[in-house]
Amino acid sequence: MSNTIRAENLKAKDCYLSEDIYASLEDLATNGKLTFEKIPSVKTIKGWIGRYSTNFKKEVSEKALLKNSNNYNIMFGRTSNKRQEYR
Repeated sequence: MSNTIRAENLKAKDCYLSEDIYASLEDLATNGKLTFEKIPSVKTIKGWIGRYSTNFKKEVSEKALLKNSNNYNIMFGRTSNKRQEYR
């Protein structure tokens, strides 16, 4: 997914290519809603999509790890993630 970004519902048919985003921005500029100077290059858009994808995957992974950790603690009766101190 290095040069694509998905719409909110994550269906494959709603996947946007960086070239399509660029073309949409050009259409906005042609219609006077945006200036051509403000349109980023396709390479820049690809970079944005790549960073978004990386950050999204990291966030989802962290949430999954936290959820699994919480499930483990519930299953085995642990009330916290800290080590128990023995006296």
